[in-house]
Amino acid sequence: MKSLRLFLSVSALALFLSFAAYAQPKHSMAVRYNWYNYITPLENLPGEDDDEFMDIYDEANAPGIEVSYYNRILTNTFLAVPVKIGAARTGRTISGEIDDARDVIGNLDVLLQHNFFAEGAVSPYIHAGLGSAFNFDEEVFDLNIPLGIGVNFRLAKNLYLSGQTQYRIAPADEDLAERKGLDNWQHAAGFHLFFGADEEVIVPPPPPLPLDSDGDGIADESDRCPTIAGLPANAGCPDTDGDGVVDLDDLCPNEKGLANLKGCPDGDRDGVADRDDRCPTEAGPASNNGCPVKVADRDNDGVPDDRDACPDAAGIAALGGCPDSDRDGVADRDDRCPNEAGPRSNNGCPEIKQEDKARLDEIVKNIQFNTGKSTLTAASFAIMDEVTTLMKKYPSYSAAIEGHTDSSGDDASNMRLSESRAKTCYDYLISKGIAANRLSYKGYGETRPIADNTTEAGRAKNRRVVFDLK
Repeated sequence: MKSLRLFLSVSALALFLSFAAYAQPKHSMAVRYNWYNYITPLENLPGEDDDEFMDIYDEANAPGIEVSYYNRILTNTFLAVPVKIGAARTGRTISGEIDDARDVIGNLDVLLQHNFFAEGAVSPYIHAGLGSAFNFDEEVFDLNIPLGIGVNFRLAKNLYLSGQTQYRIAPADEDLAERKGLDNWQHAAGFHLFFGADEEVIVPPPPPLPLDSDGDGIADESDRCPTIAGLPANAGCPDTDGDGVVDLDDLCPNEKGLANLKGCPDGDRDGVADRDDRCPTEAGPASNNGCPVKVADRDNDGVPDDRDACPDAAGIAALGGCPDSDRDGVADRDDRCPNEAGPRSNNGCPEIKQEDKARLDEIVKNIQFNTGKSTLTAASFAIMDEVTTLMKKYPSYSAAIEGHTDSSGDDASNMRLSESRAKTCYDYLISKGIAANRLSYKGYGETRPIADNTTEAGRAKNRRVVFDLK
């Protein structure tokens, strides 16, 4: 058992030191000369406590020849099929004496073999699997479990000198007096030849970490300020004064200011940055360097009445003297949402997020009514609740609800049904707290088809309710 434990320990160490990439052909053959100490498992085999028999066993170094085929199935791992022909001691008891005659024996094994350091001049390996032995003279068959270790020494590109030692475990058999066979060693030396096209297996290196020169956690390729640490919300740029304008774009990086003045303060709110304002505490037009003009100015916003579009409401010179309550650059008089910042392209109202608009368009396709009626199905209430949530998310928007039918039935009935269904949606939204002045509804019957009414699929698309947020 000590020798077996040593064998397993050396095998485990070799496996730990294995490489993960190599270039080597897929197929190979080996021819080796073998030495056995195998004894055929006969029923009259003496026991292991028979000293004379064990002396024969220990000295039973019978010769043999091995031919093996190998096929690589994984990185450095091969399926091996060795065939061996050799001699074995029988250990018969004849007239009370031990017979050490030799019989012809054949072995056929199926092994998994793992090679180490396959690119080097020296490549150790281990193998294990299932083996068999057949005594041709006695017609006795035996199963073995072979465990082996060996080493290949490279002589040429694909030619190796090969040596190996194999320990074969013979399982017990209750039908025999003692054991069915004995555990035995097989030692071999010969040549190992690889053939076929080389197949290179390479473990790719891990991808390099993205460069982050300022160490702020944002890769340089996405960092507007790659050499100065900043925040993800500012695309990697710092905002020293915290005014929402990053230092890179801020003309006054150490003073909290306004975005429309490139981060500079405007103490008198006349639209002229303090650094350019000759009268920073008195509102005045930019044409007068921020100083008040001694002309009629009823609202005292620095914009003369003759040029003030809102002469009775203090405003900003850049907006013609009109106020901008939400400071979005759209004068209140032109701003549909004067208390919510939004772009001029949307009349000063916050734009609906694209994903919210897409979600609305998608879910309303699933609003359904009871057949021939204008009452919502139970499954449609959850959809209408989601529409309500979107309406509350954008309080400055109104919804025009349109009802449509397919061409089935007469025109007048379809018109009444489509309008009744649109009103059902209208009433539901009001019941959930949406102001009536934000809603309108209208039925169009079958007059606005979006698909072919001659097919069932087309008619299903034409039976719909549309919500237009604006």
